[in-house]
Amino acid sequence: MSIPNIKSMGTIFWQINANWQTASWATLDYSGNWKLSHSMIKQIFSPTHVTGYFDDAKTMRVYAISDSKTYDGAEMRVEGFNFDQTDAVPRIQLTYNINLKQTSSQLVDEIHKEKLFTSCAIENCFIRV
Repeated sequence: MSIPNIKSMGTIFWQINANWQTASWATLDYSGNWKLSHSMIKQIFSPTHVTGYFDDAKTMRVYAISDSKTYDGAEMRVEGFNFDQTDAVPRIQLTYNINLKQTSSQLVDEIHKEKLFTSCAIENCFIRV
């Protein structure tokens, strides 16, 4: 699926290893051991992931994307948190059971702002997909 405002055709992974023992941006140390950032890169480039973005001031579109060559079933959650809260309990939680076709992208939901930000003001909340 193509999103018209996005102009990206891929990713270049720069400086994967360090040439000498020093603090660096590399994700592998001098001996070839994984740093924490290398583990995060592996997770970011997993074959199945979700993304959410606001296409206008009122609606968030949530997409599930599969680069896998098999059918994938998964549970997806959209959670809303308040910056002012002292616990880690989401103020809103939406759960979806999705079946992704191989190498595909599908729109899971269009969530209106009023549904996401019922428990706090928009400037005091963040959304985790």
